[in-house]
Amino acid sequence: MPVAVALAVLYGASGRELDLDKLAAAVEVTETATGKDRNETIDTLTMALKGVERATQLHGTGVFDLAIQILEHWDALPGITERRAYAERLLDTPKAERANVKPAKPKTTVKKQPVSETKTDEPKPDAAALMEQGRTLIIEKLAPKTPAELRKTLDKFGLKKLTDCPHEKLPEVIAALTQLADSLEA
Repeated sequence: MPVAVALAVLYGASGRELDLDKLAAAVEVTETATGKDRNETIDTLTMALKGVERATQLHGTGVFDLAIQILEHWDALPGITERRAYAERLLDTPKAERANVKPAKPKTTVKKQPVSETKTDEPKPDAAALMEQGRTLIIEKLAPKTPAELRKTLDKFGLKKLTDCPHEKLPEVIAALTQLADSLEA
């Protein structure tokens, strides 16, 4: 599955015209153990598809086609939950009609906040998306490079692991993890 996803991410539709160079690049990026050589989109999409039982039963072209369709709407699918739900919708649709399937519009509830608490007009990311972002940061950037600093950051919030974090504290924890990752790249 990861190689088919990598071909879709790296080459888009032209990944269908497989050659040794494309295949070698896809295999290399999926088998690298070095965090800096990982591709976040490939890892994230692979993880999402591994959570869809019917997708795990697909091979080669089936995975590639599913990945291409999801990538076309990547920005409208902010988290792993939305990507998995969209993959399920695609798999429920006959293959010939899948190009017409668009992601479901996220259900939004209007919640009034006191003026003093309103900071920006930006929507708050959901807990699943934040958890996914934090997990990716930890796996790809922090744990391999600076496990001691990662531990200090989690300890600062009283956490043994990210999944222990209460949903209301996630934005603050993810911001701290992002700041730590950015300091490593500087």
